[in-house]
Amino acid sequence: MTATISPPRVPHPADGAGRVGQVDPAGGSRLSRRRGRIHAVLSMVSWLYLTVLGCLAMWVLGVGVFLGWTPHVTTSNSMAPVLHAGDIVLTSSSPDEVTLAVGSIVVYEGADGEVVHRITEVTDDGAYHTRGDANRDEDASPVNRAQIVGAGRLLVPFIGLPIHWLRSGDTTTFALWLVLTLLAVVVAPSGRTRRVT
Repeated sequence: MTATISPPRVPHPADGAGRVGQVDPAGGSRLSRRRGRIHAVLSMVSWLYLTVLGCLAMWVLGVGVFLGWTPHVTTSNSMAPVLHAGDIVLTSSSPDEVTLAVGSIVVYEGADGEVVHRITEVTDDGAYHTRGDANRDEDASPVNRAQIVGAGRLLVPFIGLPIHWLRSGDTTTFALWLVLTLLAVVVAPSGRTRRVT
């Protein structure tokens, strides 16, 4: 009597055998597409942020170069809602270029540095009373013409915030902004998505 030896049975994919450790191609493809979409969104946000940052910086630099206006960083919210801390006011290099009147925004040298306030009254002897829009009281002392270093001509919002953070000693916020900006520089150009096959 002879015994018949059957060849080993090869598992069919439909049997569910041999699936341990295998990667589902469809699942891997879905994961790749999801990661690609997330990367594309991050890249778009980075491009948008860098574009806005660049446009605001070009406003300050361009106007400063071509018109000779001087940028001044607002250091407080005393002129809110027109100006906020971190906004930049571009002023004429000489206030004599414009007529200073009630309602004009000026930058003058105060006891503690530059102040950006609005003229509320001009006296007969040529003194200027000033006040921040958000303040109830006028500034303690009138300002003479020699103290005024510039007349406000153009406002560029937000772009002076890093300088404001440094001047006010808020190094943590400045460092966080710097890291996020550097990340945006790295992420933005890498968002050109490759076609997944």
